Amino acid sequence: MERSLQITQEIVIFASSLPNFHRATMTITVGESDDVDTLEERINECRNSSPGNELSDMHRMKQRIKELEESELIWAKEKEKLMMKQIETDKEGPFTVPAQISSFDICLDECCCAICSEHFESIKTIPRNLECGHTFCEVSIYSMSVDFHVICPNCKIVTSLPTGKALPRNFAMINLAEQIMKSKIYPKITCKACNSKFSSEAVRMCLGENCKMLNQLICFNCVIDGGHAQH
Repeated sequence: MERSLQITQEIVIFASSLPNFHRATMTITVGESDDVDTLEERINECRNSSPGNELSDMHRMKQRIKELEESELIWAKEKEKLMMKQIETDKEGPFTVPAQISSFDICLDECCCAICSEHFESIKTIPRNLECGHTFCEVSIYSMSVDFHVICPNCKIVTSLPTGKALPRNFAMINLAEQIMKSKIYPKITCKACNSKFSSEAVRMCLGENCKMLNQLICFNCVIDGGHAQH
């Protein structure tokens, strides 16, 4: 009687647009008389077929990945259109403040979870460090974990979630987020005419073509006293 051997192989699916991964297994029976070509042929047949619930789940996962990638592409195009529209709107006014000078908004964005877009804080959306060094809120990390493992959406490095204790907190991020949310202090901008500091709402950019202050930020007082009102 010919003896046979059963080989079980695990299949892991990674997706660039998803933080999680999916596992499935396939079992192949090999007899003593089977050669290498027969074994490879059976493995390929098993990979290409979709019997059972596990492979059906894999098929649905692939379809979901495709849908998410398509929606992500659409969202990126719409975001680019909005940014271009905002730039054109800024150019229409006689005096505008470029968006890049608002360091307050930049800091505020840095204090948000990149997954759920919620602001970090010390009670609910606690910032936690993955083994790769990237920080996300506690709620998002555990929501995208599979079998106590989570894949970083930024670098794809897998972090094992410790049992009985949580990932380390990012205390620097907590302090920064709380200070920004409490103070609501907008950045101070220096007027190029009088060298005084003002909030971003109290300065304008001179657009007079023949003016020596062209493309310089000046305060309202200097706009009026310096004859820049019509520029």
